[in-house]
Amino acid sequence: WEPFIPSMGVKGAALATNLGGIIQLLIFCPLILRKKHHDTFGTREWRFCKQAFLRCLKVGMPPGFWVLLEMLGWALFYTLMTKASPKHLLVTGVCQSISILYWALPGGLEKGVAAVAGNYLGSNNYAIIPRILRSGIIIASLYFLFLLLIYLLVGKEYVSFFLHEGNIPDYTNTSLEEVQNLIYPGLLMISLHV
Repeated sequence: WEPFIPSMGVKGAALATNLGGIIQLLIFCPLILRKKHHDTFGTREWRFCKQAFLRCLKVGMPPGFWVLLEMLGWALFYTLMTKASPKHLLVTGVCQSISILYWALPGGLEKGVAAVAGNYLGSNNYAIIPRILRSGIIIASLYFLFLLLIYLLVGKEYVSFFLHEGNIPDYTNTSLEEVQNLIYPGLLMISLHV
């Protein structure tokens, strides 16, 4: 979009995110509030229910608090990397970009195991829970070995998909090879984390 819309960096990303939300609001609110939907789904028939709200808080607060702590941890980590050097910040950003790709499967596995285990616990079938746990550990271990194999066999080539000579900022005062040498052990540690 460069010739039509100037690059704005982080400000542009924030602006685009907020504009996207406003556009969604402008499109979906009129759709949801149509008379047809009101009659079929009762979209205007809502009221605050304190008991339901408190039950939602009881279920939602612990994971919400955990996400808050996790974001605080990331913010602290990035603050430390910023203070270390621009090179450390670059390596951290690239490693995180790569690792986000790999957190999808473990995240889905976690949700799936929680749902299946919850269903069995709800039906008082406790005997199956160790088998579910064992299956989850086996899948996570195989996934770890798969990532480790990728990093060991083609790690440097793999990193080159995400990082090449043209996109290393000048202010880092570093070479592509130096950054790759720092990213490679970082990815090995990420495979342990995932």
